[in-house]
Amino acid sequence: MFFRIGKVEFNPKLVNALGYSKSELAGVPLIPLVHPDDVEKVKEEFFRVLKGETRNYEVRMVSKSGDVVWFEVVAWPWKSGGITLGSEGILRDVTKKKMDELSTKKLIERLDVLNSVLRHDLSNYLSVIGNYVELLYENPSKEYIEKIQNMVNRSLELIRDIKVVEDAERKGKVLKIMNLSEVLISEIDAIEAPNAIIKADILEDLHVWADEMINSVISNILTNAIIHNKKEEKRIDVTAKRVKESEIEWIDEKKVEERVNWVEVRIADNGSGIPDDMKEEIFKEGVKDQETGRTGLGLFLVKTLVERYRGKIWVEDNEPEGSVFVIRFRSADSLYDS
Repeated sequence: MFFRIGKVEFNPKLVNALGYSKSELAGVPLIPLVHPDDVEKVKEEFFRVLKGETRNYEVRMVSKSGDVVWFEVVAWPWKSGGITLGSEGILRDVTKKKMDELSTKKLIERLDVLNSVLRHDLSNYLSVIGNYVELLYENPSKEYIEKIQNMVNRSLELIRDIKVVEDAERKGKVLKIMNLSEVLISEIDAIEAPNAIIKADILEDLHVWADEMINSVISNILTNAIIHNKKEEKRIDVTAKRVKESEIEWIDEKKVEERVNWVEVRIADNGSGIPDDMKEEIFKEGVKDQETGRTGLGLFLVKTLVERYRGKIWVEDNEPEGSVFVIRFRSADSLYDS
């Protein structure tokens, strides 16, 4: 497809690729058709062409229907009488190629996250098992043996869940409907912390879009609320309710405005709290806790999983002390969503 920019001219093939008629684009400047994230790149490339360079780059444009169309661009100066009037060149629609590349990249990233979750959570379980083994040497007890067996069972369940999600990822079946209420109750019951008091206010049958790794999301947040709390009596309050919110976002390279039905989980503790300048940092890979020295891989994985579910997670201050982790999952409750 040929194009010429200066006096803007779109040839019929380019017009059709974007879903417009030629009359609809008559006199329309180029920039409003470019994906917002690529506008600065297009401007930079255009000015480099005006300086006499031939440029080869990729750009996203937004079609009339709101879909993203990828183009490979070869551009050179458009001259007349020795004077540069603008830019002209050739565009090739590479949307299918780019979408295939993005799908492969996302699959690799998601499988890498699953591998990280497996290593991280298994390491935690093995640490707990190791602690109980030491206690067994000092005081042989059936209670310790049962706790070790419980951790072994959780480890095996995690491995099975990872395998299920991995198979689903490879087949393109990414998310499923999960009963978040049951997950929350299960993970709260599994907490092994005698000095922790956990109160829960959870609506029944809260269904969300996620997968088996949602257990790791809740488990990691609860565990962090205990590990980083230095109080003798650690108090944790867990609530789960439905909320609604309108938003505009890009989903699979498409601009979407929708009324979102969320299920919001709030996990509040009475710890020392998290400084404002660390509220976003704690979700980054490799960030270490200044007190415990532990690497914040768990929270990084939590955020990665939540975003994979197209959800949100952030931290607020608790009153009068401590922190509140807020997690929003997309509701899958058909009765509520209707």
